[in-house]
Amino acid sequence: MDYLYSRNPKFTYENIITDCPYCSSKNIYNRITDLQTIESISFKTVECNKCNLKFNINGDSIGEAYEYLIYDVYLIKEQKRYMYCILNLAQALELFLFYSIKTKLLFLPYKTRLINTQSDFNLISSLLSENMEKYTFSHLRNIFFDLYINQNSLQTIENVKQYLDKNSLNKVKSIDIQNWSSPINNIENQRLRDLFCKLLNTKVPNLRNQVVHKYSYRPSLSEVEKCISETRDIVFRLRNHLQIKNHSFYINNRI
Repeated sequence: MDYLYSRNPKFTYENIITDCPYCSSKNIYNRITDLQTIESISFKTVECNKCNLKFNINGDSIGEAYEYLIYDVYLIKEQKRYMYCILNLAQALELFLFYSIKTKLLFLPYKTRLINTQSDFNLISSLLSENMEKYTFSHLRNIFFDLYINQNSLQTIENVKQYLDKNSLNKVKSIDIQNWSSPINNIENQRLRDLFCKLLNTKVPNLRNQVVHKYSYRPSLSEVEKCISETRDIVFRLRNHLQIKNHSFYINNRI
C-alpha cells in the first residue's frame, strides 16, 4: 500500500518532528524510544499519534553528532530557550574536539595502515573512550592543539598507545592555556591562525558553566547569536581547513 509522505519534517539530534499529511497534527518521534535506531532515517513508515493513519518519513540528513547539535540550536532559539542553546553549542564544541582527536589517533592511522589489525583498532578505540571519558572542554582543547598545532609525530602503533597512556595524556591536558599563544601566532596560514585563536579564546564553555552551575545564568538572544556564529566558525571552518572527514571516509579509503 502506498502512503502519503510527512509534511514539514524537521530532523534533530534526538527527534524527528513532522506534521501528519492526513490530520496535520504535529508528531514527535524520538530516535531511540520510537524509531529504535541511531542511524539516519532514509525511509520509514510511521503512525500518526493522533489519527493513527500511517505515513512515510524520508530526507533525514546524515551528519555527525556535533553537526546535529549546532543545527538543533536554531529550532531551540525559535522557542526562546536560550539557556539550552548555550548547552548545545558547548557540547558541540566538545564533541567536535573529541571527533578530531579520534580522527588523528584512530581513523587516520587506520587508513594509512599504521593501525593494521582489528584488535589494535579496538584497543585504540577503547583507550580513547576510557582515558578521555571525563575530560572537560579545556582538556580536549589542549590535546587537540597538541595534535594539530604541534603536529605530534605518531609513526608507529606503539607511539599511539604511548600517547594515550594516562600519564602522557595528563601532561598534555594540564598545559596552561596561555602556553598555546606563541605556537598559534607562529602558524603561517592566517585563516588557520585566526581559527585557532577563536578556539583558544572562545567564551562558549564559560557561558555554559554560568548556565548550569549555581548562577543559573539566563543568556540573551544577542549572546546566543554571537555564540552560534563563533561555534559555527570554529567547527565548520576548522574542519575544512584541517580536512577532517567523516570517519567512514577513512574506513572506505584505506591505502
